[in-house]
Amino acid sequence: SSDLAGNVGGFTSIALTSTNLPVISYYDYTNQDLKLVICNNLTCSAPVIRVIDSNGDVGTSTSIALTTNNTPVISYLDASNTIVKLAICNNASCNLPTLRNVDTGGFYDSSVSLVLTPTNVPILSYYYSHDSNGDVKLAVCNNSNCSSPQIRTVDSSVGYDLGRNSSLALTSTNLPVISYSDSIWGDVKLALCNDLLCTSPVIKKWHSTNYNTVTSVALTSNNWPIISYFNYSSSDIMLRICHSMLCNTSTERVIDNTSDTSISGIGRDFHVMKLVQNSNTAIISPVISYFDFKNKRLKLYMGNIFLDTIQVIDQGNPHAFAKSSPVNNAKGQRTHVTLTWNDSMFSTNYEYCYASTVETCTNWTSSSTATQVIIPAGDIQLSKNTTYYWQVRAVNGEIGRAHV
Repeated sequence: SSDLAGNVGGFTSIALTSTNLPVISYYDYTNQDLKLVICNNLTCSAPVIRVIDSNGDVGTSTSIALTTNNTPVISYLDASNTIVKLAICNNASCNLPTLRNVDTGGFYDSSVSLVLTPTNVPILSYYYSHDSNGDVKLAVCNNSNCSSPQIRTVDSSVGYDLGRNSSLALTSTNLPVISYSDSIWGDVKLALCNDLLCTSPVIKKWHSTNYNTVTSVALTSNNWPIISYFNYSSSDIMLRICHSMLCNTSTERVIDNTSDTSISGIGRDFHVMKLVQNSNTAIISPVISYFDFKNKRLKLYMGNIFLDTIQVIDQGNPHAFAKSSPVNNAKGQRTHVTLTWNDSMFSTNYEYCYASTVETCTNWTSSSTATQVIIPAGDIQLSKNTTYYWQVRAVNGEIGRAHV
């Protein structure tokens, strides 16, 4: 035990330093404080214990990450003032943290998820409700001190139960990927962002449960999402395995279940997923912690899953794909037009161009992994009574391109 002073240890989150020493954030129920344990050895026999924030009822829904120099950054909720907050430590021992208000004014509940970019910039996903609406929100800090975060609404619905239990991951190109629950319709959902600010996300959903569910998302080495979640209807721990970055196809697996479905059984409380990936990328090893409510046990799933359907195979050029809209010879378009196209397997991103003649459509612009874009950008408009031509091509690094 690291902290025995009262009723402590709620909403824990753990990270490891570069020398594998545990650092743990958690909630002190007795004093309603955010606290931090910094271990000095692998067994954490004589830890440093810090009170990070004690201003009101603070510290639930913690999520911790460490910078490149092992400095803790913690996201959490201020229940007294309904604020999503950040504690940014000044050094590895966190003796003088900076406390930031990230978002205010709504009702916050369940988990806040935190990741850091390679340059130590915090990004948070969380649930936000207001005026009978439930939102999934994303806060992208402007620098490592988060002096002026940008707030985005990623998904929204009339009703309070969209966006709870979000989990956030970043692709290798810093694109946020967020899993969350939609209990209004009984869906597990996944938001795939097209840029760091998630200006035009692709939303995927699967109808898997009739109740609020806990989700956790992780990414394979080639940025394909894998989501673990709890299905309240069947009392199962589930795994949704995407077969591409955009998750146009996926496989669902039952990881753990109970024969007594009359009792809300396995995985009732929060679980966290990590991925261990072998050099043979056809095999991944999910590591999932969760609570077996029926048998009153903490459980840990560790298992290799052979994913023949998502093997990474060198296919050369991206696969063929097609435009969606506007169709050829479409008339009566607006002066800002949304171009859409189908996904191309084995592409890493897309490039598009448009011009008033076919010959001049040579100025290619990257659209990241998104399969749609609005042209032109900003305040510029297309000319009225003018014919435009557009092309899009799928890109796989320097391997090749597929044009349509």
